[in-house]
Amino acid sequence: MSEPQATVHSSRQQKVHSKFREGSPLFTELGLLQLLQETYPDHQVTLVGKDGWDFRGFAAAGVAECQIGKADDFYHAIRSYQKGPGPRLGLGAGKLVDTVKYGRWNYVWQNHEYLIYEIDQAGDVSRRPHSSPLFILNSHVDEKQNNTSDITLIDQLLIAVAEWSCAIHDEIYVYDTGCWRKSSDLWKTVQDSAWEDVILPSDMKASLIEDVTGFFDNKTLYKKLAVPWKRGLIFHGVPGNGKTTALKALMASLSHREEPIPSLYVKSLCRQGDGISSIRNIFTHARLMAPCVLVFEDLDSLVTDQSHSYFLNEVDGLESNDGILMIGSTNHLETLDPAITKRPSRFDRKYHFKLPDEYERCAYIQFWQSKLRETDMVHFPDELCSIVARMSENFSFAYMKELFVMALLSIARGGTGDEDTEKPVMVRRADALAPVESGREEDEDDEEDDEDQIHQKKHVIPDVEVLQSLQNNVLLKVLRAALITLVDEMDSTPERDWPSTKRQTGNFGQA
Repeated sequence: MSEPQATVHSSRQQKVHSKFREGSPLFTELGLLQLLQETYPDHQVTLVGKDGWDFRGFAAAGVAECQIGKADDFYHAIRSYQKGPGPRLGLGAGKLVDTVKYGRWNYVWQNHEYLIYEIDQAGDVSRRPHSSPLFILNSHVDEKQNNTSDITLIDQLLIAVAEWSCAIHDEIYVYDTGCWRKSSDLWKTVQDSAWEDVILPSDMKASLIEDVTGFFDNKTLYKKLAVPWKRGLIFHGVPGNGKTTALKALMASLSHREEPIPSLYVKSLCRQGDGISSIRNIFTHARLMAPCVLVFEDLDSLVTDQSHSYFLNEVDGLESNDGILMIGSTNHLETLDPAITKRPSRFDRKYHFKLPDEYERCAYIQFWQSKLRETDMVHFPDELCSIVARMSENFSFAYMKELFVMALLSIARGGTGDEDTEKPVMVRRADALAPVESGREEDEDDEEDDEDQIHQKKHVIPDVEVLQSLQNNVLLKVLRAALITLVDEMDSTPERDWPSTKRQTGNFGQA
């Protein structure tokens, strides 16, 4: 910008800023627009709402250049401190954040120069601090000399910024308490997951992977067969058996595709009202993001009696749901409306995450063995895996994880397993389990069987023969002591009989 131009711009900025400092009644949207049009008669001025436009992120990504005039006298902001994710845990300190009351930016995109004003409207107490409108300015000369399109340069910029802002950039969309937000932290957590780390029956795991990849790979086939390109899956089973672990691996695998598939995760609906507006917002956004995967965790707690009819209408797709793979997870399949669980074309397949059998428990123990291979704290021979797998009968993966965490912490504190501990009760499995009623529907029958197996009529550890060479293995002795403690602490009340306040919802970190 030449010196005369800079002088003109400074004079104009002074005029606008003087009105701001005076607390002028002109500071309504219409008044501000008129003031800027009068101050910049050689510019086009366009008013846009701030929400949904990430101009700074667009520039930070290297697509544009943005210079905020903080060094001059025409910048006012309320500075606050935003806590970091966990400074005491070494996860990053907090940062200073400005809530702009009056600011001016010089913005350059595709060699075109723009001015952006952000001005808080004086006296408008109903407006949220971060939602002040933006005013985008571009000179008429630039428009006449360089624009060969029917769309103005400002509108071209707005379209580019809007499309970039709607897309996800190493993020996952999370719907919580009535609105969508992007979460880079959740995306990072998901990236640590892989199908190789998911322990499931091999046929179920292969079917699930094929179900997901086959859906996104076969858009053309769906169209050729005149079948709607949408699908729904339900993950169900008692807590702690891998539903969330599988969801994370699924999301990670979709994000690694040549054309990444975005993930939308519904954590909770709006706290007020009947949930209908939240369901509308969820499906509207999913249709904009398609192809995508739309995850409803704890579906039974999200869809209420008041909202389930509206939910079914959205699922049925009175508006097109092309490209949307819905996944609902639940710990209580029997509590879901049969209209959701038993009608194909809504949720087409149900995957039951059962208590792991001995083979799967052994595979999980081998996973821990590989994690500890480089440490000299423990001696972890192969033979130990099958022994602990037999000892931990009826343990979920969540309990298996806690078993190893407890044991390793004990060893780190110098524990040897020789400490005074109540000897385990050794009984046959048939004597340990409560009787199970027959005659129920298969999926729900299996799920309740799992709960009955977790909550036995008396807490026991199966009688397992231990090789002489492992009798003094410290890890085995400490694991056995931890087993006794966990079995003793197991809540004997099935989760279906818990008070509603004890049930957890939206817990994406739980397996």
